[in-house]
Amino acid sequence: MLYRPRSPDSFLLRFQSALSGHLSELREALGRCRTLETAAIVNRIGALLSPSPVFRDMERVNRELTTAHPLPEAARYHQWIDYVQYDPSESEEGLMKLVARAFTRHGYDLLSAIQHLEEDAAHQLSTFQNTFDARAALSISEHITAPVQAKLPILRELLEWNFNS
Repeated sequence: MLYRPRSPDSFLLRFQSALSGHLSELREALGRCRTLETAAIVNRIGALLSPSPVFRDMERVNRELTTAHPLPEAARYHQWIDYVQYDPSESEEGLMKLVARAFTRHGYDLLSAIQHLEEDAAHQLSTFQNTFDARAALSISEHITAPVQAKLPILRELLEWNFNS
């Protein structure tokens, strides 16, 4: 079963889109190396430039990280919510004081709670992103970079042989 992130702007979807684009560019560049003599190795390298194994790894990683880095519970921020009263009549005198008292406001000050929530969410997001990026680099290296690099000397040798003959 394929894991689908909920957000169209998730790390996973952005990663998949970027990787697909870069691999398409590499396949296009590799196609320019195709000759009668290099066709077999170019086909083998082209087959290695598939994002599927990396996508499978990163879907699993995304699920793991989503579970490991949940957003904090809202109850954690109740301590930073204050009940405040704003009384504009404090600096007035006489009749203006009486009029200003009519504009006294009562309510909750959520600014501090929101700031703490933003800080915690930014930290969680940063940790998630760094771990996701590191695991993506390892997966790309394992499934694409290392296998392709093993085949590049053969392609180079064939291209040099073609060029010299």
